[in-house]
Amino acid sequence: MKISIGKLCIGEGEPPLLIGSVFYRGDKCVKDYERSEVDWLCVENALSEALDACDRYGVNLAIDLVVENEAMIREAFPKALDVFKDLAIFIDAPSRDLRVKLYSFAKELGASKRCVASGLTIEDVAELDVVKENGLGGVLVLVYDPKDSSSIISIDKRLAIARLLVNECRCRGLEPLLDIIVMDPSSIAISSRAMELIKRELDAVVGCAPSNALGFLVRSKHGDMAVAIQCAVSAYLRMKGADFVMYGPLRRAKFIAPAIAVVDVLERYAADSRSARKALTWRTMKMLQQIYLSSSRGESA
Repeated sequence: MKISIGKLCIGEGEPPLLIGSVFYRGDKCVKDYERSEVDWLCVENALSEALDACDRYGVNLAIDLVVENEAMIREAFPKALDVFKDLAIFIDAPSRDLRVKLYSFAKELGASKRCVASGLTIEDVAELDVVKENGLGGVLVLVYDPKDSSSIISIDKRLAIARLLVNECRCRGLEPLLDIIVMDPSSIAISSRAMELIKRELDAVVGCAPSNALGFLVRSKHGDMAVAIQCAVSAYLRMKGADFVMYGPLRRAKFIAPAIAVVDVLERYAADSRSARKALTWRTMKMLQQIYLSSSRGESA
């Protein structure tokens, strides 16, 4: 399965998609959430770093745009659409009312095709009609039941929920991205198994947000271990079939991109060495080979 959102293609045969978050609580680029005061130079620098990393290693980038209040809708959202140019924007808001206002505003601004309704659950099925009416480019749904905590640890329940969500989306002419949600470190293993089964049965675009389970790991407190584990889990999820990974703060792409790209190109090369050479992530293999040859000749890498 392959999905197009604006100029972005996600899914079978496409490069891995990294989704970086901005304007979350604790984002140093936000000066005041209530007044929607944003340091846009900070945002642009973070974006430049992330784009450079993704381009270098041959992976795609999209933005998880967290919008907490109406001030952010009026002030930050239009500016963000301009700053993030043609990148797909995943609309991440805590309530249905805020999300619906953002859908309408995106349409008013002529940006609906590059925007994705993000974070809907089986409790938000009616909201799919609003997504359709506003012409959004996509919808990301969470594969769990907020009223049933056992749905996190039961693969059978995950499959049933995924079937329901996919059916509700497809009957409206929407092709969803399925977020096989993780809640804590141990749930990553369960979610990865569910992701494999759901992708195989439903022919759907799948992924998840390991940052939700590993947000407690920060470099300032846990050193390089924090980076290593974030990269390892993201790479593991790609091996398990994740088409997209919501990896956390936008700047973290410089660490996650090479980890994801190496796994992607090795998996492709093992399956078909010729087709692997046509993948964007092949540039990562070329870079590694060049460094290897330079080192073997005693040259400085």
